Amino acid sequence: RDGRQREAVRCYAEAIRAHPQDARGWFDFAVAHQHSNSELALQFYQHGVKLDPSAFHYNQLGVMLRVAARHDEAAKRFAQSSRLAPTDADALFNLGGTYETLARHREALSTYRAALDVERKSEARIRNNMGNVLARMERWPEALSNYHEALDADPDFPETPQNLAHVMEQLDRIDEAVLHLEAAVRLLPEQAADLTARRVALVEKRDEQRKAQRAAARREQVN
Repeated sequence: RDGRQREAVRCYAEAIRAHPQDARGWFDFAVAHQHSNSELALQFYQHGVKLDPSAFHYNQLGVMLRVAARHDEAAKRFAQSSRLAPTDADALFNLGGTYETLARHREALSTYRAALDVERKSEARIRNNMGNVLARMERWPEALSNYHEALDADPDFPETPQNLAHVMEQLDRIDEAVLHLEAAVRLLPEQAADLTARRVALVEKRDEQRKAQRAAARREQVN
């Protein structure tokens, strides 16, 4: 924590030499190498998991593999974690996200539903991700239903209005998309500039559509 990385690594190495069967040393050694040598960190963490094959550590290993873009392996570790702790939604949520990355949409949906069944406190994030999967499958009514469920569960969950705006835009419901982008600007101040620019572009699109509709109506009246 003091930033004395080399000394920390030497201490962890001494701990491992003294107690090679204690998984804690291997986990700490892995974390110490996570940013400098991710492949080596994975090897150390995998060895630690062999010594302590717990649900928590399988889940953490899955996260490390996902960061390394080794998604198939990550999915296996998240699945192992969920089997060991079937009442913990975190591993199921991570597994659903990995299936989503792998474009295994049906498996992602069923896994997210399983996560909903065992834990309600994270319903907003789960429903939001289910909406994302359904939107990719162009199952728009179901996507909207899940996004609205996410809003009901947590109106301040920041990603939901942004995703709702995207779906409304795809459905050409521009007024609603603009309203959701306004909510997203409030919840995501660090992205305010990009979201505002997107909102302005949608307003311009809406105005052009209305202008074209009025012109078509005038032509029809003249005819």
